[in-house]
Amino acid sequence: MAASATTDTTSASNISSGTLNSARLPDLAVADFGGSAIQTGSESFSDSDSVLMTAAAVQDKITSYGYTTTTGDITAVTAGSGLTGGATSGGATLNIGAGTYMTVNADDIAVDATSANTASKVVARDGSGNFSAGTITATATNAQYADLAEIYKGDADFEPGTVVMFGGEFEITECELDNSHAVAGVISTDPAHLMNAEAEGSPVALAGRVPCKVTGPVAKGDLMVSSRESGHAKADNNAQPGRIIGKAIEAKEGEGNGVIEVLVNMM
Repeated sequence: MAASATTDTTSASNISSGTLNSARLPDLAVADFGGSAIQTGSESFSDSDSVLMTAAAVQDKITSYGYTTTTGDITAVTAGSGLTGGATSGGATLNIGAGTYMTVNADDIAVDATSANTASKVVARDGSGNFSAGTITATATNAQYADLAEIYKGDADFEPGTVVMFGGEFEITECELDNSHAVAGVISTDPAHLMNAEAEGSPVALAGRVPCKVTGPVAKGDLMVSSRESGHAKADNNAQPGRIIGKAIEAKEGEGNGVIEVLVNMM
């Protein structure tokens, strides 16, 4: 049977386990508890399930963690650069001023960009590093490759370096005439500038240095013309205007076929 606290108990240290009758228990003050039973303000605290804390001690504990027990409304939230909105009380909303070509979504900000030739879009490169555009106005200062080429439709898929002429089923065909006045140029490997790029056909180098198929011996600086060897040029320093493909940049020895760099000048 549980023991009951007697009415003459005036100290919390004298209370043992049992049933307390509130009618028989006198009012207790903080001073009635033992020093180890309760913690007051301005004391050092440790986590424990065996002690009580006064309201002042709880507040001291809160402020010791860097929080404040003072509550109130905001005084001002001001929008900085690139933001709009704000408030002087209550909830504050800040909006991002994205501007042109920017889209503000629920979870992110996106650039309105595309690699296609589309009006009013930011230009982006595709997975190969390329993009499409209409008219570009710029000042060119350098290029990765070294020739000016134009697309012409041919009757076959020509290898780079092939000498071609005007003729065949479409616009150009592989040249197999000696010293032909119909020579069109050399199939380009990597044009620095490609005209009519959207047309169907092969890029024919009209000016600049390109690899060129040649036959027979060639010295540096020789004039190059078409030969009977299909798709190959040869050296001819007595060539007439209108038949000259360009000048040899490299030399080639022997009568066989090979590939050298040629400075094409079909203009």
